[in-house]
Formats: sequence, structure tokens, C-alpha cells
Amino acid sequence: RTEHLVPIGMALMTACKNVMAGQWCEQDKAAWDWFWELVSKSMARTLKVCEEQHAEVVVASWEACKQKMETVDLGESFFKELASIAPYLVHLFKRPKRIQAAQFVSAVDLLVSFLEDPDKFFADLKPLTIRHIKYGV
Repeated sequence: RTEHLVPIGMALMTACKNVMAGQWCEQDKAAWDWFWELVSKSMARTLKVCEEQHAEVVVASWEACKQKMETVDLGESFFKELASIAPYLVHLFKRPKRIQAAQFVSAVDLLVSFLEDPDKFFADLKPLTIRHIKYGV
């Protein structure tokens, strides 16, 4: 649980300090404070997602969206919203509207599927990111 991270960090730092005895200095403390802040923030995000079941909710709501609308209509709904919110981005999507809409839904399907396997997410996201950099997105 996220509330356990602070005492765990304190115990870790105190144990290291005790082991190092007279060699522990302010630089060590500052470094461990930095390290545990970095680690605990990352762990807290992950724990919060697990505790609040965000992944399951995203999967369920995305499936509900796909059941309520045909693929192309769902994608076109996104592009309509994008044009309303950020019209300056619309020019980045150059393919025919229906093809782009279907590809958008496929991309979201892929991203949502990664929720169940974060390692696969980062491995598969790299080529997708590179491809979109080439598109200028």
C-alpha cells in the first residue's frame, strides 16, 4: 500500500546508516533521500493503479465504447473531438478519414491491451513512437 512507502524508505535509510556507522554523511543522506523519493513516487503510481483498479476500468469502458459504436464511427468521434479541442492537430492525419478512424481504434486497442503486460507495452511502444515521430505527430 502507498501509505507503507514512507516508513519502508525510512527503515531502509536507517539500516544503511547503521551499517555504515561512522562513514555515513550528509551526502549519503541526500542521495538516499533522492533515491527513495524517485523509487517511491514510481511505486506509488503503480500501487495506486492496482489499488483503484484503473486498468480494469479502462479495459471495461473501452470495450463498452466499442460495443456501442461501430469501429469507424468510434474513430470518427475521436477525430471530431480532436478537431474541436485542437484543430491545429488535424492536419497531421492525412489518410482518408475512414481509414484513419479505423487505425485510431486499432491503436487504442493495442494500447489498452498493454495494460495487462506493461513490459510488452514498453517493448511494443517504441516502434509505434518512432513511426509517429516520422509522421510529425
